[in-house]
Amino acid sequence: MSIRIHELAKRHNMDSKEMLALLKERGYVSPQTKSVSSTVTKIYEEEIDKELAKAPEAEPETSSPPEPISASEAAEVVPQVKLPPGVFVKSKVEVEREKEELARAKAAASNPPSPRPAPTPTPPPAPR
Repeated sequence: MSIRIHELAKRHNMDSKEMLALLKERGYVSPQTKSVSSTVTKIYEEEIDKELAKAPEAEPETSSPPEPISASEAAEVVPQVKLPPGVFVKSKVEVEREKEELARAKAAASNPPSPRPAPTPTPPPAPR
């Protein structure tokens, strides 16, 4: 029997994409597998169950309250965001620059340059 990847992820309170990445890393599914609705054989399901069941026991949690930090330290702390591999994140400056470039491009498209008037020919010199 087999189980779908998204069902296995749900059982272990994981994101489906994370479970798929874990299975690919372990070689339990083909590298070409893209869908979380693909299946995993019973043998690999049991291996994952064993591995993820040991994880909480290996890392006992201590329930101590977090230490308060000052405002200056809080400004220096960069939040750690867990992103999937290969994701590109733009900075605020880059986003603002792109908005400005887009606005300039729209302005240029809506206001084509006015044509220059044709130069007036100079009259021929008067005869003497």
